[in-house]
Amino acid sequence: MSNIIIDIQSSINRDDIANQLDAWAKLTLNKISIKKSYIEAMIVNRAEGEYYNMVFRKKPGATNVLSFPDDNNGGLIIMCDPVIDEESQYLQKQLDERYFQVFTHGILHLCGYTHDLDDDAKIMEHIEDKLFEIFKKNKS
Repeated sequence: MSNIIIDIQSSINRDDIANQLDAWAKLTLNKISIKKSYIEAMIVNRAEGEYYNMVFRKKPGATNVLSFPDDNNGGLIIMCDPVIDEESQYLQKQLDERYFQVFTHGILHLCGYTHDLDDDAKIMEHIEDKLFEIFKKNKS
C-alpha cells in the first residue's frame, strides 16, 4: 500500500495544473518504486520565483523549478509559472506538458536523483523520457 500525499499551494490561478499534480506525483513515484512520500508543491509568480532563487541559490532571476528534499523521498518543490509558460512556448509544448516535465524533474531530485555527473544525468533523463511517454499516452 502506498502513502503519497501532495500538498499544493499557489499564489496564482493555475487550478488546471494543480488538479493534476497528485496524479503526476503518483505516476512518477510508482515508476521509481517509492511507496511513501509527502510533497509540498508551490506554484509561484515571477517575483516570488526570483525571491526564492536568490534566497536559496544566491542567483538572480527566476528559474523553472527548485527542489528541497527531506530525508523521506519528499520535500518542497517550487515551480515558477511565468518561466514554465515561457519555456512551453519556446519548446512548442502545451503548458501541461511542460509542467509535467518540470514537476517530475523536481520529484526525481527529491528522491535523490541528480544530473551533476554524465552517468547520473543519463539515468535521470531516461526516467524522465519514459515518464513523458506515459504522460503523452495517457493524455491521448
